Amino acid sequence: SRERGGEYTAKYGKSLTPMDPGDAQSYKVRRGVVGGYRESLCERDVSLCDEALERHDYWARLSAATQTVGIGPPRSAVPAMPRMND
Repeated sequence: SRERGGEYTAKYGKSLTPMDPGDAQSYKVRRGVVGGYRESLCERDVSLCDEALERHDYWARLSAATQTVGIGPPRSAVPAMPRMND
């Protein structure tokens, strides 16, 4: 990967350098799966993330922004992210 190969470190400096190159979870760029944080975080932390996203109306704002620039499907076509406590 670009991060593992040092490309981001060369371009952006230490801010994108993994703390432990032997630990895949210390890299800033991971699998790139929508909602993948749900698999890595405990239920409490997922709830905190979900609450922050709701508080800032993230999904509606993201949908509006992507439609404005002509990318992504309309929000009505995007399934809602499942909540851990549902």
